[in-house]
Amino acid sequence: MIIPNNDPEWQNKLNSFLDGNKSQSIDEKWFKNLFPYQLENLDYSVNQKK
Repeated sequence: MIIPNNDPEWQNKLNSFLDGNKSQSIDEKWFKNLFPYQLENLDYSVNQKK
């Protein structure tokens, strides 16, 4: 990722954003259409181990 490694200030800022209400609208806008794709990949991965 582009986030500096082992930088507690950056990690705290990012974590507070992800845990806060501000991230919900971004999650809904950017990632809502990915959920079915993620489930399909998970299902495929689980079935490969059988």
